[in-house]
Amino acid sequence: MVVEVGLKFNDVQGVNLTVADGQAAFLNKTVDAYVAIDPTPIKLQQEGTIRVLRDAQGIKTPGSFYLAAREFASNNLELFKAILEEYYQVGEWANQNRQAAAQILAPKLKVDVATMETMLSRRKYDMQPINEQVLRDQQQVADLLYQLKIVPKQVDVREATLTSQQYAAIIPDSIRNKA
Repeated sequence: MVVEVGLKFNDVQGVNLTVADGQAAFLNKTVDAYVAIDPTPIKLQQEGTIRVLRDAQGIKTPGSFYLAAREFASNNLELFKAILEEYYQVGEWANQNRQAAAQILAPKLKVDVATMETMLSRRKYDMQPINEQVLRDQQQVADLLYQLKIVPKQVDVREATLTSQQYAAIIPDSIRNKA
């Protein structure tokens, strides 16, 4: 967003806070703006407390990832394939049944059903295999965070990932051709 309005990263003084502390700092006016995740912005928008300057629509990101200890993952490839298949099926169901998913998730996340439906409408629960492009995109993010001095040392993303053969072994058949 900073670049979209003609600012450079150095024009903004970033403050690293937890979600709760960021919200409190913003509402107490000790910071001028903050980045938040749902459901907080939804509730504050409904109350008329905030104005959204930019949402995540149209922002290309490397995505979200499921994480596990390398040794555990390497020794349990079939288990991981089954887990990922199940996540994929649940995600597909949630994409097709937003209202039902909201009714299931709302009490567990302690939000009302309408807020949960809004949260779900802002997402697509999809999955793609980790491939060379995903790794390159992730490395670009790591390099940017290092250049901006947000992380103290340079990170090689490939050191934290499985081998291509291991990824091939855990990719569920239902998403194998989505790469």
